[in-house]
Amino acid sequence: MRRSGNTLEPVLPEYRINVFISQAMGLLAFSEVTTQDSGIYVCMVTVHNLDIDYSIDGGDSFKSPDYPLNVDESNEPRQEPRIQDSFPAVWPKNPIQGRLVRLECFAAGSTRSGPLVYSWRRRDGLPIPPAALKDSNRVIEFPSVQLEHQGDYECSRKKVDHDYYINVHFGLVLTLLSMSAAEGDEGGRVYTEEAGSIARQNDDLGIVRDAEGRKAMPKWLELLINTLPAFVAKPRDQVVDSGISVRFDCEAFGKPQPVHIWFRNEESVLDLLTAGKLDAARYTLVDSSISPATLKISQVSPNCNVFSSCLLQFRHKNQY
Repeated sequence: MRRSGNTLEPVLPEYRINVFISQAMGLLAFSEVTTQDSGIYVCMVTVHNLDIDYSIDGGDSFKSPDYPLNVDESNEPRQEPRIQDSFPAVWPKNPIQGRLVRLECFAAGSTRSGPLVYSWRRRDGLPIPPAALKDSNRVIEFPSVQLEHQGDYECSRKKVDHDYYINVHFGLVLTLLSMSAAEGDEGGRVYTEEAGSIARQNDDLGIVRDAEGRKAMPKWLELLINTLPAFVAKPRDQVVDSGISVRFDCEAFGKPQPVHIWFRNEESVLDLLTAGKLDAARYTLVDSSISPATLKISQVSPNCNVFSSCLLQFRHKNQY
């Protein structure tokens, strides 16, 4: 937002060719600042929490402080286009299959003679849907990212007669993540190589060149996609005779694998066993990240008439 007197006006990149708003990095970025960009800027946030969006605009306490920007006239030479170090970037950092994912590419460079021209391609030759290209082609947006979107994406940006490329490895990796990796890693990671550390034989890799032909370090991005938990087999109601054994299975799938927790009348079976409130000789419990999770009760009796439920514990969302 840009302050105009006592009011706030939205910053609209579609009307300002040098401005980019990055969701991935939380940035208001300028390819090149001009005196017209002078002003006071304020950040306002919308929180995306799975199925619920919370717009935080209730009062001044929910806004950032004012950020004054003063731009003076300059005779500095026009800078050559350069894709910024923080890009390409992915938003959200822990993307989930079936939900919105953005790939962002942003470069600094002179826009006095016209906008920077961005383009993307898939290196496997498959087309990118034109509708997925947003924000002057600086963004690829998949409203519901799926397996068929996986692949290597290359972002290039053109200015005058020179092309500048950066290679983006965009892999929707739907293999199992360990819990330690899931908690510590972000969904999009940018890797770089020190110049000369690896001899590349493939000249088709995207690179960044300046006007004198000097090359920047190649970079690529790996995107890891999580999937929300879903039941493969839900526990079912059972009517049994007194004195026999009964078994409940709870099986689910998710990436990372959800943890299964059994409840008895809304109390954790594990906690009840630990506290000695349930007979460990009769109740056998398997609570783990390995499906199926099993609850066995031997020698059932009328006092076993209870409500048992299985909770899938997932770092993004729990599900019964």
